[in-house]
Amino acid sequence: MERSRLRKKLPSTAKVGQDRKAGLAGWIRTTWLPNTLRLPQELREQFIDTLANRYLREMSLTREGKASVAMMRLEVEAIKK
Repeated sequence: MERSRLRKKLPSTAKVGQDRKAGLAGWIRTTWLPNTLRLPQELREQFIDTLANRYLREMSLTREGKASVAMMRLEVEAIKK
């Protein structure tokens, strides 16, 4: 029987700065891909646009024109031996 070992990195937080609304929409489009793929294709861009607009309504752009997004990343690496 083979044994597997699992290594886990602790979550790290980072602030991601995206250029204006277009950058934020692009970040949502790629980062949220597993979720947005569940939407009908004809509704995806409208959903992303609405989400970006609502986010920017609550969290305004920085002085540099960036949309600041705090995120947490959890990395898990499995090694099969």
